[in-house]
Amino acid sequence: MERKHNRLIRCLMRVLRFVLPHKLKDVDHVHLAEDDPIVYLCNHGEFYGPITGMLYCPGFVRPWSISELCCNLEEATAYIKRYTLKKVHWKDKYKQRVARVLARGMLWLLHSVQAVPVFRHKPRELMTTFRKSVEAMQQGANLLIFPEDPDTDPNSPGYKSGRPPTLFRGFPMLAQVYYNRTGKRCRFMPVLCYKQGQTVSFGTEIVYDPDNDPIAERDRIVDETYRQMQSLYDREEAITSV
Repeated sequence: MERKHNRLIRCLMRVLRFVLPHKLKDVDHVHLAEDDPIVYLCNHGEFYGPITGMLYCPGFVRPWSISELCCNLEEATAYIKRYTLKKVHWKDKYKQRVARVLARGMLWLLHSVQAVPVFRHKPRELMTTFRKSVEAMQQGANLLIFPEDPDTDPNSPGYKSGRPPTLFRGFPMLAQVYYNRTGKRCRFMPVLCYKQGQTVSFGTEIVYDPDNDPIAERDRIVDETYRQMQSLYDREEAITSV
């Protein structure tokens, strides 16, 4: 049985697809199967990647989200005040109120799309992310992950522009946990959401190899993901520059 988001979310997504139309490229590379979910690996580009990825990645998709935004009102308020509103020069009490309103909306939205919390700054709880991810995959959900590390080079425009910066190297652990629990090989699919051309491009599957050395396999998946995302970006840049 195909899983779907609730009616309100589906309606909201239809409206956003109408307002934010995008051309899909190489979507035929995506082979959906309820008992063999895909893990989409998408560029972030601040809010652009998460919104566009959720709208246009095929199938029922559950996104990863940093835990500060989807688990607790106080944490979400502090996070939005610190990052989203950092350039807004209001009095602190007004910024706090706006941040709290936005946090309530974000908590509702991420709960509605069944986001999986990523405990990036809480290493002891990180295995919870992988456990919840595997449970979601076992229930037939595809995942949407944003593996970019925006803190590697604070002077790099990649995170905002869409050009892939350095990737975190921990996300392939999901494939090992998934294989250990199910005996199935995780399929990763690099995705590039390109704002300037309003395109969503799909790479080719990277399939986890449990027979490979764990460290070597981690590096292979990360490096191939980066190579494909960079290649998709270069292709789109070449098209828009003509």
